Amino acid sequence: MGVPERRRDILVAHYIRQIPFQDIAREMGVTKGRVSQLHKEGLAMLREVLRERRYGRDSFF
Repeated sequence: MGVPERRRDILVAHYIRQIPFQDIAREMGVTKGRVSQLHKEGLAMLREVLRERRYGRDSFF
């Protein structure tokens, strides 16, 4: 299982497109706090996916 679309969209917007949470919130029609919650959940899910696929820090550095 991967990261659900809404959480993935937030991770991409924030880390790839470098959009601040406030702007993401406005675009999604939610509060900045909700974006923060979804971001935190998305990171946790991403970490779990990477663990399941046995990607460790050494895989990236």
